Amino acid sequence: MPATRVTQQPSQLHPFDVVALYDDSDDLLVHAMLCNEAQSRHDVVHDSEVDCVHMGPPLRVQTSPLSSAAIGTAGLQETHRRKVKTFVDDRLKERFAEKERLKKLGRLADLRLEYLIHPPAMRPSGAIPMWRFSCVGFVLQAYQTARIKLLGGQLPLRSLTELKQFYPWAAKDLDVQENRIRLGIGEGERWPVALVGYVLNSLARNPSEIHAGPFVPQPGHEYFPPRPLADRTESVEKGDSTQAQG
Repeated sequence: MPATRVTQQPSQLHPFDVVALYDDSDDLLVHAMLCNEAQSRHDVVHDSEVDCVHMGPPLRVQTSPLSSAAIGTAGLQETHRRKVKTFVDDRLKERFAEKERLKKLGRLADLRLEYLIHPPAMRPSGAIPMWRFSCVGFVLQAYQTARIKLLGGQLPLRSLTELKQFYPWAAKDLDVQENRIRLGIGEGERWPVALVGYVLNSLARNPSEIHAGPFVPQPGHEYFPPRPLADRTESVEKGDSTQAQG
């Protein structure tokens, strides 16, 4: 299949394929990146390390271990990869330019401003003169420049409790209203957030299907492989119990 969990059996990984990292628990994916290797690899296993570009924040290039990861390919052709590379290079240049602008003003860049949860991507504005992304939004927008739309339809609505589970590193920040406003979830109780698992499940299709049209996620697709609704509900309830104990 075009999407697979990384194991000890060698897998192929191509430039700008999607690399997704698991949480410590089960099959929940919590971070998405793009492979930034110059050439295709055919030796990717559980203990491999690969060069990736991703929205951390900040937007950066780094070597990432695949000890708990899944990978997915859309069967990109060279024309697709050139468009994605142009997008990635432009965003990295944009971030460097903003860093230099603030440096001349004697100010440090606030890395938190580069990141938002909803919507997954936002164009530059007068207040923030650079693109803002979630890790998923960066991947989605990069592929969209190559005219490949990975997700479509009405995304499942997610509660704050669920978002804390999907963004474990930001769980405490999400308790603060000011932070939720900055991340785009300041109003309401449930939001149609684009999640990492949705992207990997969108890539678990034949390349012809991926290029023909977007994947419409359903509850349970936040996991890869996807989970039946009953298993997902049990996991969320367990998370609620953990939050209450904490």
